[in-house]
Amino acid sequence: MGFKHPTVPLTPNTPEQIELATRYLRRHAPDLLAALGLEELEKKPYYPPGMTHCPQRHEFSDENTYTRPDGRRQCRECKRAREKEWARERRQERKAAEAAYIAEQLRQLDEGGMT
Repeated sequence: MGFKHPTVPLTPNTPEQIELATRYLRRHAPDLLAALGLEELEKKPYYPPGMTHCPQRHEFSDENTYTRPDGRRQCRECKRAREKEWARERRQERKAAEAAYIAEQLRQLDEGGMT
């Protein structure tokens, strides 16, 4: 069929509805937040202060919480895992690019030697 937009209530009442509406506006209509005078919603932390664990169930302790420059909180364990995965993917891409380059160089040598 097609892409189904999340249901965003016109008047959000619960914290979950407010978070959903804010996320939707941040992604699809960032200028609307400023036009409506809701800039403070734009700066709302991703994980609200009352949240004690990240979605992967790591505790938001002082040692395990990174506060980003924009004020949002991040789980250090999850951040570390994402960065490790990102680095692993970049290494694999570099190795693949090097292998392709070497294969191309060898192919050119073979073609040059045959003529």
